[in-house]
Amino acid sequence: MFIWRLIDSIGTEAMPGMLMQLAAIAAVMLFCLPVHEFAHAWAAHKLGDDTAKNQGRLTLDPFKHLDFFGTLLLFIIGVGYAKPVPVNPRNMNYRRFKRRGQQNAWRWWPSQGR
Repeated sequence: MFIWRLIDSIGTEAMPGMLMQLAAIAAVMLFCLPVHEFAHAWAAHKLGDDTAKNQGRLTLDPFKHLDFFGTLLLFIIGVGYAKPVPVNPRNMNYRRFKRRGQQNAWRWWPSQGR
C-alpha cells in the first residue's frame, strides 16, 4: 500500500509527506529494530547465554538483524519484523534465572535494566 501511494504521489502536493513517511520507515528499519533485537541478545548474554554472541548477533549492525521479508513488509504494508535473536535457556548460568531466564531475555528492554 505504501509503495503504491508513493508512486501515485510523484509530482503532486503529497510528495513531501510521503518522503517524510519513507524517512520514518527507514529510521525504524535502521535504528529501532536493531536496538530492540540487541536488547534481547544483551539480556540473554547477561543471564549467561552466549548463543547470540557466538552467532554474531550481539551487535547494533542493522544488517545482522534485518530479515528480508520483514523489511519488505515494512515498506509495503507498514508492519515488519527483524530476525529473532536465538536464546538457549539451558545456557543460563544463574540459578534464580534458570527457570525464567528465557522469559526475562524475551521481555527485557533498556528501561527495565537493573
